[in-house]
Amino acid sequence: MAKRGRIKEQTKESQVRPSHIRHYKEFFLIVCEDESTEPAYFRKVFQEKFEELLPKDTIRIETVGTGRNSLGVVEKAVEERITRTEIVPKAIDHAWAVFDKDDLDQNETTAQRFEEAFSVAAANDINIAYSNECFELWLLLHFVNVNNSKPIPRKVTDGVDKSSCLYGMLENAINKGRTADQQIIYDHAHHSKPYVSVEGLIDIVMKSGDEAKAIERAQSLDASQQGKKPIEANPNTTVYKLVKELREWLEFYGQ
Repeated sequence: MAKRGRIKEQTKESQVRPSHIRHYKEFFLIVCEDESTEPAYFRKVFQEKFEELLPKDTIRIETVGTGRNSLGVVEKAVEERITRTEIVPKAIDHAWAVFDKDDLDQNETTAQRFEEAFSVAAANDINIAYSNECFELWLLLHFVNVNNSKPIPRKVTDGVDKSSCLYGMLENAINKGRTADQQIIYDHAHHSKPYVSVEGLIDIVMKSGDEAKAIERAQSLDASQQGKKPIEANPNTTVYKLVKELREWLEFYGQ
């Protein structure tokens, strides 16, 4: 586990950014909490598309799934940036940690780790895209707006109406317009039939959802939560910041 606070990078030599940005490959390192949904989303929606659409000397995206939460994701991002800088060799221009709040507010130790993730990220120039409660909120915003009047749990216990949680709300959203025999079951922990696969879910989100609307909705939601600590800002997601930046680079290099 990495040491708390400022973590110094051990690079062989300092890299000087060329003044002509069009001849400079932007390197995005995206380190995710989850090992399936989040990495698959960024690989499928951005990494693969960028490799297909852009010249090879422009943007490089590498996505890492960790299976860790909050602080562990940030620490892994610092470690991965050092490792990749030594291998490539090139400075990592944009390092992001993508993680959820989940139920880390349930006890003092995990709540402290969640909040510490932000200070360690700031000390090490790591950008954060967090979701409270979970990444599914970002996917849901591709379909509908979300009311910020009360916290929304990511899941509910058996027997409770699923439409009151993020998993259920997302399931309802992706099933809108589908016939009874076409209905899809969503569960974050299951990715095979009768549940929708990660790839299948992402395909539905990108084909049936609206990314531009998701960005607008997420920005509005984030603005409404200003003044609250991230651990208290439920519902909220700042994944839109990373997505927006990636889209801007795609537009720039795709001209």
